[in-house]
Amino acid sequence: MNIYRLLISCPDAHGLVAKVSQFIFERNGNIKEAHHHLNEQNKHFFMRIEIESNLACSFTEFQQEFAQLAQKYQMNWQMNDASKLKRVLIMGSKSSHCVADLLHRGHESEMEA
Repeated sequence: MNIYRLLISCPDAHGLVAKVSQFIFERNGNIKEAHHHLNEQNKHFFMRIEIESNLACSFTEFQQEFAQLAQKYQMNWQMNDASKLKRVLIMGSKSSHCVADLLHRGHESEMEA
């Protein structure tokens, strides 16, 4: 099952969590995980949501429709397919134990990369 990750940052406004959650619900998405935070100093809102891919529309359609909501609230946002493995570069110093640990974790599928 695909998992999509939605990252949002925008000026704070009442009901942001509800608006985004409702948007996902209306498209048959299931919120697997969600975190949000408000920076009190500059009143800036941050949110990270993982959505199961039970969407009633395509990934591209979801993004296009979400762009309309994002524009209304001046959101900076990005959405990606979290089920796709990330390409990584592992670099290390002369001490080999750190690199060896990372390589071992990769071999044992303990890293999502």
